[in-house]
Amino acid sequence: MRKVNKIIILDEFLETKVGHYYEYDKSVIQSFQEQGIKYALYTKNSIANEIKEELNAIPFFEYNANAFVRKIIILGAFLYRFTTWWSISKQLIKIINKEFKPQNGIEFFVPNIFWYNVLPYALAFSKAKAPVSLLYRTSVLEAIDISPSFKLFIFKLYNWSFTLFSRNQYIRFVTDSDVIANQFTEKYKKPMTVLPIPHVFEMEDLNYSNIEKNKFKLYLPGAARIEKGIECITEAIEYIKRHNPIFFDKLVIVLQFFGEKEKQELEALKTRIINTKCETLFLEKLSSEEYKFHFGSADIILIPYLNSRGYRARTSGVLAEAIAACKPFITSKDSWMDWQKNKYQTGLAVVDTNAEDLAHAIIEIMSNYNTYKSKALAAKDTWLEFHSKENFYNTFINI
Repeated sequence: MRKVNKIIILDEFLETKVGHYYEYDKSVIQSFQEQGIKYALYTKNSIANEIKEELNAIPFFEYNANAFVRKIIILGAFLYRFTTWWSISKQLIKIINKEFKPQNGIEFFVPNIFWYNVLPYALAFSKAKAPVSLLYRTSVLEAIDISPSFKLFIFKLYNWSFTLFSRNQYIRFVTDSDVIANQFTEKYKKPMTVLPIPHVFEMEDLNYSNIEKNKFKLYLPGAARIEKGIECITEAIEYIKRHNPIFFDKLVIVLQFFGEKEKQELEALKTRIINTKCETLFLEKLSSEEYKFHFGSADIILIPYLNSRGYRARTSGVLAEAIAACKPFITSKDSWMDWQKNKYQTGLAVVDTNAEDLAHAIIEIMSNYNTYKSKALAAKDTWLEFHSKENFYNTFINI
């Protein structure tokens, strides 16, 4: 066990409470605070004031979305990416020079490493021999949503970054996915530690759920997107209406539609759901309190994320919350989430694009709800033996 006096968290993606960046960083901070360790949190310079005040965040990382190079025809996107990499690496070096004092027990933690930001961290920490733990969120063997002609470049980028990282003996590679860890270790012959997922709900905050008037509330947490299976969910609702009207009448669907990404496709899906006449609650962005309420009052959590969009290897904060909150859930086969379903004996898994498969899983849980609720209750304690704030700290400190 090494001595850590202060942890410096570098998260240039944290901006609002939407998504799990906020919950994750908050839980990591609490994990270290409970052990009496000081921290500093550097975030995107446009961080929301409420988060800045609550987490004592330091607005820092700057992205110039209106940069001139971005407007150049054909090459603009690539030039913008390269200039951003260079800019972020220089910003990182400023933080390292400010915060790092050798022998003072200061370490850095980067909770979000993706292909599109790995290079600036490699450039910065290969020069500054400071202790840092880098948490990879996606597989080094995948390049999701990248055209085939550029996939080879992405893999070479990972390799180049790893070569740079290797110059710093104090770098530790971590993830929260067993799948990503195994793939990384096999490719680079370098151990990658699997960290617990520390952001879990307290059970007493989620004691809302009850089935009233023979209704079942199904919730897809977070922004409805194609990669999260909203198309399959829409088709499953239509299937249940056609083939199992008795169960259709028992459905209450809770969905969040917001943002500009895939707006046209999502509007079309929303119209289809409305046309089914299913009892549906359409929400927009939620506060943490609102999110917890709808999560807590749900009877079934929907997580049919698409493996083809990166979820074969990557984790899901929603699944972590579902198991900790004792919620029956439906997720995708042949994924990290399916691995957790099998390991903890809770929930169901379906083929991620098969609406009929999803419809039958929904009906199965509705028909045998007490059985699946009992399995969910039994899984909680086993899950929390590993995924807790205390064990996050213990695992981190012993890497």
